[in-house]
Amino acid sequence: MIIVTPRSVTMITGPLYHVGGIENYTLPTLAAGGSVVTCSSGGFSILRALEVASAQEVTDLLLFPNMIRDMLATPGCEHVALHRVRRVFTGGDAVLPSSVEAMRARHPQMDLVQVYGLTEGTPVVACGAPGFAFEHPEQVGRAFPFAELTIRDDDGAVVADGLPGEIWTRSPANAVGYWNDRQASAETLAGRWCRTGDLGIVEDGALRISGRKKDMIVAEGQEVRAARALRLT
Repeated sequence: MIIVTPRSVTMITGPLYHVGGIENYTLPTLAAGGSVVTCSSGGFSILRALEVASAQEVTDLLLFPNMIRDMLATPGCEHVALHRVRRVFTGGDAVLPSSVEAMRARHPQMDLVQVYGLTEGTPVVACGAPGFAFEHPEQVGRAFPFAELTIRDDDGAVVADGLPGEIWTRSPANAVGYWNDRQASAETLAGRWCRTGDLGIVEDGALRISGRKKDMIVAEGQEVRAARALRLT
């Protein structure tokens, strides 16, 4: 869950024009009376970002999955004092289970919170409870009470739990359309539902991200999802 207090110091490593950076973390922290640390655009360095987080006594840190991998693999990061960081928020892609395990081993005081959402289809659709990511590293979490998500086949029909398909989302925060782009609106928005273009599976009520609908690589005549190719490397 995304809970902040006046003592929260949140570090945003993504652009503030992105819904995750501004709406999910920056505005709630400021509204609660907390502080926000931002990174300059361009030339991002995970080591430098962690050094700033340490110096500013950051409590909540936004790191995208590739940044988590870099944090665990970049020499010098293991020596940065991050004892004040109590939560790492992540989203935008699936986190490798190996990264989750390595992060827990290196930083046992940190919780990892995976968040799923998108600008046009609700900024926060699903999120894990405290400790959920370490118990279920391949899953994001359950849908928020105000949001709905379903898994659909190519014809738009809802599939049974445990079967893969495209993630559709619905909530009062969904967009009603793209500005001056009726074609994109028709392709993405179906009534009050948003076709996210993301692939996922719902298992016991929890969402697992499996890739992008068109994120395919042709290898030796076979179509392979890029997410699977990444896991095999």
